[in-house]
Amino acid sequence: MPELPEVELASRSLGRAVIGRQIVAAELRRPKLLVGASPEEFAARLRNASFTGTGRRGKHILVFFDKPLALIVHLRMTGRFHYLAPDAELPKHTHVIFYLDNEHRLVFIDPRQFGFMRLTDSDSLWQAKELVNLAPEPLSDAFTPKVLYDSLQRTR
Repeated sequence: MPELPEVELASRSLGRAVIGRQIVAAELRRPKLLVGASPEEFAARLRNASFTGTGRRGKHILVFFDKPLALIVHLRMTGRFHYLAPDAELPKHTHVIFYLDNEHRLVFIDPRQFGFMRLTDSDSLWQAKELVNLAPEPLSDAFTPKVLYDSLQRTR
């Protein structure tokens, strides 16, 4: 499983590739990858959305759009994104294809099929079950010596 630094790197790399790009169409090839929505809803909600940012919370990649949507992605053991040229062949184990306005494709591949995605309204992003109970980020102001001490006490 990628550790936090690898997830941070994946989030930043994803952002450099797609921020400002518009999704012309989205294709979900493995419905079980998506939590809480159908492949048709996924495609409809993302159509014509433009990527405005990426981030990370814990080991989750967060993707933001110019619509009131956010995408939560967990890579698990083998999930990763690839930014493909128009003439590039789809990699084996491609589970999601985002067709972009520059004719490139952003694909999510996951050979072991452990990763997942959740499309949520941006207003309720921080209440999503994947994020709501996470501890403070280790480099944030919320991660204090007291938080660390209390956490260590609970594990005894």
